[in-house]
Amino acid sequence: MTARADASTTDQQTEYSFADRELLVAISHRDVVLAAIAELDHEARSVDEDADLGLSRLVVDELDDDLLRTLYAHFREEYDGWLPTIGKNRIVGRVTGSGQLSWGGEGDPTPVAQLAGWPPRRSGAGRGVRVAILDTAAVDPSPLSGDWLDRYSDVRPLDPGVQPVYAGHASFVAGLVLANAPAATVEVRQVLEPETGTAYAWDVARAIVAADRAGADVINLSLVCYTADGQAPMALAHAIAQVSPETVVVAAAGNYGNNPDKSLQRRPAWPAALPSVLAVGAADRDGVVAAFTPPNVPWIDVFTEGVGLDSTFLKGQLQGGGEHAIAGGDRFDGFARWSGTSFAAGVFTGAIAAGVRPGRVTAKEALKSLLATGSRSAGSAPFLPLLPER
Repeated sequence: MTARADASTTDQQTEYSFADRELLVAISHRDVVLAAIAELDHEARSVDEDADLGLSRLVVDELDDDLLRTLYAHFREEYDGWLPTIGKNRIVGRVTGSGQLSWGGEGDPTPVAQLAGWPPRRSGAGRGVRVAILDTAAVDPSPLSGDWLDRYSDVRPLDPGVQPVYAGHASFVAGLVLANAPAATVEVRQVLEPETGTAYAWDVARAIVAADRAGADVINLSLVCYTADGQAPMALAHAIAQVSPETVVVAAAGNYGNNPDKSLQRRPAWPAALPSVLAVGAADRDGVVAAFTPPNVPWIDVFTEGVGLDSTFLKGQLQGGGEHAIAGGDRFDGFARWSGTSFAAGVFTGAIAAGVRPGRVTAKEALKSLLATGSRSAGSAPFLPLLPER
């Protein structure tokens, strides 16, 4: 997560955290919001803006929920119920337990031998298709080292002290995409920090729009944000609304279905729960829904394999520290086995990419054809076994 010189963050262990003192507002509404904040005897300034996204980032002194409520009341009264496009700069990640933000798989990855069929043939499915994976950076060395990823991808060495289950996440997802679409151009862009597994909604939103403007056919978002009121985070919803109608955005449904607090098992996860995003839940190869997938929620669109998957990972004696240390400092030789809706989303992203024919079949058309093949249901949505046998 990019450090702020002018605003600190709230406690990252709280699942509804956001950047302290920051507001995101539509550029067209920025001046009226700044004027209203000044009228309420507070100081605010614009510190960043993104014309493609259409949002500006403000820093406000002493920003809290009381000020926000007063600000909303001001606009409703002044403009007969109208509100500007405005929202908090939320922290994005994944809830692994009660109130802890991170993201990724269910449990730790375990080492496996080199996968049969790796490296795949570069010809065939996915040729001419662009896939953007917004995640952590890919890590070198790994089986993806060389030219398996687009040259503009974010690739970093595995630094000492970095949590390998965070750092290796993008590499695992990318391997699953390439398993279905080995000829695709896969670009990994870092939005999640390998030290914390979190990001600011501002940075994720900018990356979504940038990936679309760069010509991505499919955008993979194996990350999650929750809100206390169950409403979509403004920045993520705004970014998705800017995406081209022919681009498909695929998102992980989240790994909180086995949360001991049953009231939290059915809350919406964003951006997966947005209507124009394809939300993917995880099941085993027989179509049995994984216990960690949110149960019977209406916003999951499809299920695919997300349990006990093998894919590309990191190389070396990996341990890290804290909750997500890998027990015993396992030796990985570039491949791992892991479970999670993050990885089900990666499988489905690759399957869509494999169906695209540039200039003839768009990603939206490829998705429609895929969904039409679903022959049975898993939970509340179709189950499509899509990962090829290795």
